[in-house]
Amino acid sequence: MKLIMNTILKQLCFVLLFFIATGINAQDDIKNSLTVYSGAVVFADPQFDSVSLVEFPFSLNRNEFEFFHPEGEEQKLYSRIFAQVDLFNTLGIAVDSITTYFSVRVNNRTESLQSGIKLFNKLALLIKPGIYSARLHVIDVVSKRSGKAFIDKIIVEPPMKNNLSIGGPILAFDIKPVIDSQAVNMRLVRNDFYIIHNPVSMFSDNDSIIYMYFELYNLDYNEESPSKIQITYNVLRNDSIFKPLGVRRIDKPGNSAVLAESFEIKDWLTDLYQLQIIATDISSNKTDTSLSLFRILSSEEVTLAIENFQSYDPYYELTLKEKLNLVTYIMDAQEKQALNRLSDVGKNNFLKQYWKDKKPKNRFGEIVTRQDLIAYYKFANDHFSENEDKSDGWFSDRGRVLMSYGQWDELENREVPMQQDAYEVWRYYSFKEGKVFIFEEWLGYMRLVHSNVTGEIFNKNWDEMLKSGLIDIAPDFVDEEDDGSGL
Repeated sequence: MKLIMNTILKQLCFVLLFFIATGINAQDDIKNSLTVYSGAVVFADPQFDSVSLVEFPFSLNRNEFEFFHPEGEEQKLYSRIFAQVDLFNTLGIAVDSITTYFSVRVNNRTESLQSGIKLFNKLALLIKPGIYSARLHVIDVVSKRSGKAFIDKIIVEPPMKNNLSIGGPILAFDIKPVIDSQAVNMRLVRNDFYIIHNPVSMFSDNDSIIYMYFELYNLDYNEESPSKIQITYNVLRNDSIFKPLGVRRIDKPGNSAVLAESFEIKDWLTDLYQLQIIATDISSNKTDTSLSLFRILSSEEVTLAIENFQSYDPYYELTLKEKLNLVTYIMDAQEKQALNRLSDVGKNNFLKQYWKDKKPKNRFGEIVTRQDLIAYYKFANDHFSENEDKSDGWFSDRGRVLMSYGQWDELENREVPMQQDAYEVWRYYSFKEGKVFIFEEWLGYMRLVHSNVTGEIFNKNWDEMLKSGLIDIAPDFVDEEDDGSGL
């Protein structure tokens, strides 16, 4: 199982407080990237016992995909789309993943190029309680263009067993009962409702209605003594009630309930709002409350925000010094000499041309993207720095190895037998044929003490311990087997 850095997962901001991201390959033209909008919705349904269902709805721009005539089909055009969600824990370790592969059909080339048409889909995983991040990767199988969305801080709480609880909620562009299952994408159906998610909870001032779906668990239900649930809806603005949306009382259908509502937002001001749900079980007097953020933007703001969002590249937020640090371990000696002779303006121009013309490789010979290097650089500074402002982690032994060789495949972190000094073992598998780096604590800092990679420091004692299996006993971090929980 591949371990991924936490900083790879940092949320890209789009407007405010919403889960949005786009795929940006730092070495390619931005126009060659797919725009991906994604979010996460948690259903802590007690029927799943110790895990919760987390759905990852996403939307795509249809005109960004390449369509073709499949063999034997003369009329319709099709695209092929691959999507994968990777889930990471707070250590940046990949703990689960789920994929889908689907097709989209249009009638002709003109239709395929029509702008403003969205494609909707979702993936889902059963996840243990904890705090996670996720990355959605979408690939156009025909053109090979791709895009990514990063979702930060997904809080999965344990399912409640006794107290009333709200599952979801989902904000959507449209919700309607399923009448003909053949006419809808069943992946978007939940409890007989066809839900067109708004994965980023952003609406235009041209939208007149917001739809919401949510679930209620642990209702005090007695078939022989019918009782009701009371649902109160409010919209908050600046932490105070902006508009009461009404109160509903409904009969309990059982120990759980599914509700879908719609609210008119015509003529509301462009601003950030919260949709509040207060659910009360009247017979037990138990209650639960949820708040769902959403923003209303003008049509002009939506267009501008998307343009700014699609042009986002974290490289341009770096200082010149940081840009130079970024290439320290991947440039050859001749390139470094040429770079060091230039003025600041010349260095900036040199680096611009360098990233345009070259596809640099790490020390294992694998192509490394600028985006990956930035993630490694920031992770190293955040976790390996020795100074207070956390700016020299990239220059530490662990930072150098990370930026030179890429992310590890397995990490062990524990004390050395007998010596009782902390140490870390980074293992690289796949094409690296079992390469290893060992870092030992010395004077409060971790230094590289052994590696079987040519050109790195070699320590006979550590090599013998590796071969004897002494440091293979009860590692702190181990791969988790796939339990088949992906839906």
